[in-house]
Amino acid sequence: MEFDALRAAVVPGAAVVGRWPGVVCVAECADRQVLRQLLDVCASAAGPEPGRALARRLTMWLGGQDAPGDGLRFGTVAVTAGDSRSAALRGEQWAVFLYGPVGLVVPDRQVALSGAQAVAWTDRLLPRPDVPVVLALEGGPIPPGVIDGVHDLRSGVVPGAGAVLVPGGGGDGV
Repeated sequence: MEFDALRAAVVPGAAVVGRWPGVVCVAECADRQVLRQLLDVCASAAGPEPGRALARRLTMWLGGQDAPGDGLRFGTVAVTAGDSRSAALRGEQWAVFLYGPVGLVVPDRQVALSGAQAVAWTDRLLPRPDVPVVLALEGGPIPPGVIDGVHDLRSGVVPGAGAVLVPGGGGDGV
């Protein structure tokens, strides 16, 4: 299933969840200017297979002179090719970028990544999962029923503390 066809069920919260072609971002920062800069970086990288380009842009931003101060935490998931030289692997991997106390969990695959456990940030490639994936700020519960088919963010930025990316159209069997 293509990344942009995944249903994104938003987890309630006071942070933001953004979605653009090929990219999902969950972020929190008291400084709204820093938050806008992050959302601009994500939006500017959006498109077909933006994963590697987004990770490079985030790395340059976080390590550059305009680096945000304390208080920012965010996570992104972006689709990418397994190997840029092979058309057969297009969209087969997800680029995960976690900064601060935010995590990505694939419960059915025993995958749990955290930005809080890294000195700077967590930057990983994962095989495209065929089960629900949770990208969320750490410390908040994921309410039951969030993948029942009611919640669906296709594009934009909304209030929230996380997103559950769900393959398929419905919530049956998940």
